[in-house]
Amino acid sequence: FIEKARARNLRSLRLATYYGNSESIHILHKYGFREIQRFVQFELSFATGEGEAFAVAQAVPPEEEFRLMTMT
Repeated sequence: FIEKARARNLRSLRLATYYGNSESIHILHKYGFREIQRFVQFELSFATGEGEAFAVAQAVPPEEEFRLMTMT
């Protein structure tokens, strides 16, 4: 990705990785990436009622935390 970005003369390159993936984060830091944002992925599932056409939103706990890394 880095070589392709440089070949295209891009000003920055952004990647997202799992928050707990310390090996990937270490490699990204090694290549000059810095963390710019952390975020959590949420999911919303819908359950249907018996005999009625309605949906009840049921919040699901966060599944994964991510870090957004950038290289400039």
